[in-house]
Amino acid sequence: MDSIKKRFFLFLGCLISLASCSTISVRTDQQTQAVSLPDGSIVLLNQNSELEYQKDFSDRQVTLRGEAFFKVQKAEEPFVVSTPNGQITVLGTSFNVKEDDQQLEVEVETGSVELKVKDQISKLKRGESAVYDNAKGLFEKGKAEFKHHVWTDDLKDDIKEIGEEAKKSGKKIGKEFKKLGRKIKKEIKD
Repeated sequence: MDSIKKRFFLFLGCLISLASCSTISVRTDQQTQAVSLPDGSIVLLNQNSELEYQKDFSDRQVTLRGEAFFKVQKAEEPFVVSTPNGQITVLGTSFNVKEDDQQLEVEVETGSVELKVKDQISKLKRGESAVYDNAKGLFEKGKAEFKHHVWTDDLKDDIKEIGEEAKKSGKKIGKEFKKLGRKIKKEIKD
């Protein structure tokens, strides 16, 4: 539970400290983190990753270093994920992006995406993956293995647990306020 509390307070700290910036940057070290974007899209950021975007988010563009799972809200404006290795463009879908110095890997869970690296473009649909190998300069397409579920499911469970704890705490606080209210009411009558 201490890990969950740390994540919650880290998340709150990020929100408070980012309120006055024009560029928002969210970094994870040894923890994972959920990020809600201004358009309603959700990003689950894996450990040792970084996500940046403009505060107004009018261009629906983010920059990623590391790994993240995206659940993108549909809109007329395309949603663009830029990485040091390439760019992914979508309208509304869910997909995982993992990049490092050697490669860029994209797995599509729902919808479709367009992956662009240098002058090469690869279109992927639900259940497909593509890996761009920097050394070979080639795409390898295949069936998605959804390896990201290992860490995204853990993060979703942590978020659910935080919600349950908040609900329990809220009920407890409510009971304490009722007791306090009765005590004050009694003291006023006396």
